Amino acid sequence: GRYDRAAELYRRALELDDGDYLVWNSLGEALRFAGNDTGGAREAYRRAAELAQARLEEDPGDQALLIDLASYQARLGQEAAARALLARALDRPLEDPNLMFAAAAVLEDLGDRERALGWIRSCLEAGYPAFVIEGYAGLRALTAAPEYGELKAAVAATAPQTGAIQEGGAP
Repeated sequence: GRYDRAAELYRRALELDDGDYLVWNSLGEALRFAGNDTGGAREAYRRAAELAQARLEEDPGDQALLIDLASYQARLGQEAAARALLARALDRPLEDPNLMFAAAAVLEDLGDRERALGWIRSCLEAGYPAFVIEGYAGLRALTAAPEYGELKAAVAATAPQTGAIQEGGAP
């Protein structure tokens, strides 16, 4: 379906420029969630990791890049490397809700549900849309868990005037 089509489009983009680690990651995600080419997903994540590592050498403190690289390592089964990279990213506060979301996804990939939920709480409290969290296939199990529903309700109850919980689309 949609993931197969997305993979096709990412492959076309890579034919034009195969040096963008974010496009390689997107191809990996499309293949991962399509579920029919795990070898291709692994290769895409491997290439994304190589390119991101090269970029990290130019800017070793880039939090977004550290989290991205941690996610690729987690998906490649390199748990120790993923945890070390994430720790480097989190050695100073995250202020961007997009990075909070990304950290939560890495932690979920690493099987650390409790910490993932903590970052999801931070996302929601910062106004990150719940529908984005719930729409990401990599967090399906987390968002289906009762703890997520409880957390979401608690955040909504404490900050209803801020619009912290956005449902169903853009406000």
